[in-house]
Order: sequence, then C-alpha cells, then structure tokens
Amino acid sequence: MPGSLEAHYQEAGRAGRDGEPANCILLFELEDKQVQQFFPGGRYPGVDQVLRIAAALRRLAAENDGQAIEQPVEALHEALPDIGTNKLRTALSLMREIAMVRRTRRGAVKLQACNAEQHADERLREAAQRYLAMAENDRDVLERMIGYAQSAQCRWRIVLDYFTTQMVSIGTSRAVPSERSRGNACASIGDELDGGVCGNCDNCLDPPTITPGPREIREAQYDTQNKQSAVRQAKSWQVGDEVTVRRYGAGVVTLASGERVAVTFPDGQTRTFISRYLRPTISGR
Repeated sequence: MPGSLEAHYQEAGRAGRDGEPANCILLFELEDKQVQQFFPGGRYPGVDQVLRIAAALRRLAAENDGQAIEQPVEALHEALPDIGTNKLRTALSLMREIAMVRRTRRGAVKLQACNAEQHADERLREAAQRYLAMAENDRDVLERMIGYAQSAQCRWRIVLDYFTTQMVSIGTSRAVPSERSRGNACASIGDELDGGVCGNCDNCLDPPTITPGPREIREAQYDTQNKQSAVRQAKSWQVGDEVTVRRYGAGVVTLASGERVAVTFPDGQTRTFISRYLRPTISGR
C-alpha cells in the first residue's frame, strides 16, 4: 500500500501510458498502516526535541571553540542517542532555515554568532510547529489512502473527488469545502464521469460483500446464547440508513453484510464496524 492517493495514482497510471487496458492491483493489509506511519513519525521532531538538539549543538560549538562542527548528525546522535538521525537532520534543516547555523561546503555546520539564544529558540518553536502541522497532514493523507482501499465505492469516483477537493482547498483555503463549492469546482475542472461511476473498476464490476470471520462468528454465537439483547445488537442495517458511531459521529451506511457494516462519513472516509456498535441517527428507526 502506498502512503497517499497521489502515489497510488502515479503508480497505477504507469499501466495506462500506452492507452491499452490494464489491471492495476493494490495489495492491502490494514497492518501496513503501521509501516507507513513509521515514515512521518520518524521524520519530524517535536518542539521539545528541537530545543534539546539546539542546546546540544550550542554545547558542541562551545567545546569546539566556535569552530564548524564536522559530521554534525553523528556528533548530535552521540550527544542525544535517544533521538533518531532523521529527526536530527530535520532539526538541522530548521536551524538553517532560521539562519541559526550555516552549512559549509564539506557538510559541517557552524553556529551563527549573531543569533541571540532566546530569539533563536522562539523562531525554532514556530518552525517546529509548522513541521508538526505537516506531520498531521501526512496522517490525514494516509487515512485517505486507507479509506480508499477499504471503500466499496467506485475507485475512479473516489480519485476524482479527492483531487477536486484538493484543488478547491487550494483555491479557497478551506480544508473541507462545502458541497456547493465542490460542485462548482467539478464544473470548472471538468468531471469525465459527469458525477457518476466508471463501471470498470473492481467495485463497479463486482460490488464487494463482507464475510464474517471466525472470531466474529464466535462472538455472534456467544451473544445469541448468553445475552437477552442479542436481537437488538444484531439490528439489520440497510444501505442509506443514517447512523451514528460514538467516536466518529454521524454517517451513512454504504454496505451491509451480516454483522459487518461500512459507513461513509461527511469527510469522505469509509470505515467498517460491527453492527451492534451503530446507533440510528434518526429516532424511530
């Protein structure tokens, strides 16, 4: 599984460069999410870590009589073994960004004497906050990719809507555009599906069904044998039902099979739940 829909689109698009039909297969396991999370998680240091790295760099510069520090990443890692090298490199980039240090042609770094320590730390905090925002965006992008892999909707419809949303967000500086603005964007950008589906992807040709696994079957049997509320918990949901999930809020059922129900939320993400964890949004359901 790639880390973003952009990466998936680029990889899948390579199969269509000759204009001939092609099968693009996405290998997806939910456990792969941990692998993708490792990359942004190990790249961006927190604010406290950035300040610790800056303090360590000042100590190294003082010990070196203010001379350039050769192999700065290695020197900092020796001083701060609990911080990974990727985060050290990112912190050094932040320091170059605010002109706290400069890099020599040989790759060494030299602390700029004109930078007051307090002022430099304030600027480092601001820069580190921007990196934390970038890390949060990386997590959102990854969740979009996971939602795509688990979705029962038309694949090409999801991709078109995703990129339309990105263009609207850039144009309006709003993270979640309204339905009206999305419709206007589709009209201005051009929607090759005219709001419909492609009819050619796996979800269009062979709509997925959800088969309960052994654990879910055992849970259902246990509920039937030991709980008087089993009938209520096994409520049968229909596509289009408006439901509420405690953690995620209100959404709409887009796929229901046995105890497994897929729910699409207003942010466009689709998640799968066991039916008993859902509650009707509208009373009397």
